[in-house]
Amino acid sequence: MADSLLIGNGVNRLSGAGSWRDVLAGLAEFVQKRDVIMRDIDVKPFTLVFEEVFMRAARARHLEELQLKKEAARLVGEMPSAEPHSRIMGLGTRHVLTTNYDYNLEKGTGLKHTDANFRKEQKYSLFRRCQTGAQFVWHIHGEINAPASLALGHDHYSGSLHHIRDYLVTRSTRANRKKSPFIRGFVNFDGASDTYSWLDVFLRDNVHIFGFSMDYTEIELWWLLSFKERFRLQRHQVGRTLFYAKEGNQRERPKLAILESFGVEVVRLKAMTHIEAFDRFLELFKRHSA
Repeated sequence: MADSLLIGNGVNRLSGAGSWRDVLAGLAEFVQKRDVIMRDIDVKPFTLVFEEVFMRAARARHLEELQLKKEAARLVGEMPSAEPHSRIMGLGTRHVLTTNYDYNLEKGTGLKHTDANFRKEQKYSLFRRCQTGAQFVWHIHGEINAPASLALGHDHYSGSLHHIRDYLVTRSTRANRKKSPFIRGFVNFDGASDTYSWLDVFLRDNVHIFGFSMDYTEIELWWLLSFKERFRLQRHQVGRTLFYAKEGNQRERPKLAILESFGVEVVRLKAMTHIEAFDRFLELFKRHSA
């Protein structure tokens, strides 16, 4: 099994960049509703806050959703690339999946990156990737150069789950076969010219998840973890999934327990700071993939 990565916004925050909370605050400011939207922000689900921003803006200012996504792309585009991005890409994995919309991972290689999408997608992101050298970065929640693709609100997440399930479960009416090459039993899909998705990579490879909170609003990823484990229980060969979490956060215990029930290997990082946790993750990953 090959090793691949799934990287969240935690790596951006290691670089001193803003959080999604900061992006939401910027959007709330953009629609002139900061006071009411940011009230109790820490207990509001991220995807529903975007819906709140959109609904309030649509009623009061007649703004369209794409205008908000363009502003979000502008805010995210200001996040700088830094050493943590270079160290992630320096691990040398062929596939890096990321929920981040920016190109900081690609920039971290010091090489030019180009679009390497298998199919043109306007809104959803099953085939959305960039190539830099011999590596592919899959923007599974969209990318800033295509603002309509940014997965921000509950509506977009729900639509994304529909497309993911359709790709893995539904048979093509034209070919009468599953669309996913991995589900069809074709393991070496990235060594051929066939179209494949980041979903095939996620199911086949040992996926190491770092810098990602795995919030309960991530409905498509929770479904995918469940699907991967159910597929394993049906005696199919799939890769491992490893979730790296800083040790000591008691509020995360229930979530980690659910992840373990889904077959995810929770790796608890003994560290005092987030930087130390990052260093420990890199060390463990290198040891695992050696």
